[in-house]
Amino acid sequence: MILRPDDSGTFRLVAGCVCFPSSWSLADKIGRPLDFIHGVVPDLNAQLGRPIDSFLAKLKPGGALWRSNWGLSRSSEWNQHPSRDLPKLDAAVESNEVWLRVEHQVLVRLPQTGGILFGIRLDHHPLSHLQRDAELRRRFRLALESMPEAMWEYKNAAKARMRLLELLA
Repeated sequence: MILRPDDSGTFRLVAGCVCFPSSWSLADKIGRPLDFIHGVVPDLNAQLGRPIDSFLAKLKPGGALWRSNWGLSRSSEWNQHPSRDLPKLDAAVESNEVWLRVEHQVLVRLPQTGGILFGIRLDHHPLSHLQRDAELRRRFRLALESMPEAMWEYKNAAKARMRLLELLA
């Protein structure tokens, strides 16, 4: 995807191609500023809002910023566009139905346009892989236990909260 600052310095999503979205639609985000795009992420705008634009404006060509983001799904499908109406996590979910989706994200300043290239590479893993490794299972359960309710909702996992914690016990 391509982010470009407008006349006020607010970065907007101006172009992109997303093959395997994680429950969101690129068409809903095109032309929108980052605070709109991130509006669904609990507390992100309150904590970082405007500083995100300032940070992006300071990125220099030739470098890259890497980060990861994760979510949970009840489907092994790569393409999880909301229009596909895939099954949702709930209290009856079984271990073999849960997938960890990890978005490896990179931000790169484009030297000629000053825009930002925002790339996403997706990995997804069955929960059973995490369950086999005691330390990984413990750490992931701790991350889930410490997650606020609003984040459970955002990650579409609130209805499966107790079941997921049970599966990771």
